[in-house]
Amino acid sequence: SGGEKSRLALLKLLLTGANFLILDEPTNHLDIPSKEVVEDYLEDFPGTVILVSHDRYFLDKIVDRVVELENGQLWDYPGNYSYYRYKKKELLKEKQLAENQAKSKIETNKTDLARNLQKEQNRALKQLLKKIGLLEEKLQKLEKEKEEVAAMMSNPDVYGDGTEIKNLIQYYQDLEEKITCCYQDWEAMIQEQEELEKSTT
Repeated sequence: SGGEKSRLALLKLLLTGANFLILDEPTNHLDIPSKEVVEDYLEDFPGTVILVSHDRYFLDKIVDRVVELENGQLWDYPGNYSYYRYKKKELLKEKQLAENQAKSKIETNKTDLARNLQKEQNRALKQLLKKIGLLEEKLQKLEKEKEEVAAMMSNPDVYGDGTEIKNLIQYYQDLEEKITCCYQDWEAMIQEQEELEKSTT
């Protein structure tokens, strides 16, 4: 049977007197008494044993070092299988903690960036409102000046002097052009204000 063949192969191997053994699933097909014999022999074996096994109880009793192949890299754990499992859990906890800290740092950085952006937008909005206020004051002065020039132009006495009326007309046109430019700037600033207010809410 398979079990008898395994026992015979192990017996022949153990009787060779070798000081270095490589065993692949040595407890497969063995009954409990045979497993115990192998365990006892390997516990007293003076040489080096490399073994592969899915028998956790067997590994826990025999090995004093576990080597794991993960993602193309070897990881060495000095100790038995129970220690290996304990260490894996500890490493997983450390990894999760590091990931959580990294996430927390990213979230903190995002919050700081958002807060700084909010401050910049509020500062920009405040400066823009100040500019709008100054522009509105300028428009009021220009409109008042335009009314005064229009009143002067409607005075019949001014028409007696061709040069003066010509200068007044030119000045009036210049005022109208300035007022038009100011209103265009005002409209652009109002639009910018609306966009900033949307982004800060």
